Amino acid sequence: VIINVAGTSCGFSGSIESVSSIRNRLIWNFYQCTTMNAQNVGIHGSVLAPLAHFDNPQGQVNGQVFAKSWNGKMQINLAPFTGCVPTSTPTTPAPTTSAPTT
Repeated sequence: VIINVAGTSCGFSGSIESVSSIRNRLIWNFYQCTTMNAQNVGIHGSVLAPLAHFDNPQGQVNGQVFAKSWNGKMQINLAPFTGCVPTSTPTTPAPTTSAPTT
């Protein structure tokens, strides 16, 4: 499961227990985020925020975190992603033939 979250300033608050059973198959994708706020939270799943700076995060993550930078002492409990991320294979269009025009 991939949850795409838009915006440059993002974050979590509170605990998201409803997804705890799928945390190994869940990615929170903050694809635009540059500033991440995580205060007193319980995050289940992997956090993908490659442009984001985490400053003084507090709480815990049950998953993995991928970020540009990290400054803080938030607890991270390893729950590696074991899901399947869909990929697309580029297709080459079939050659077309056309009858000559006169």
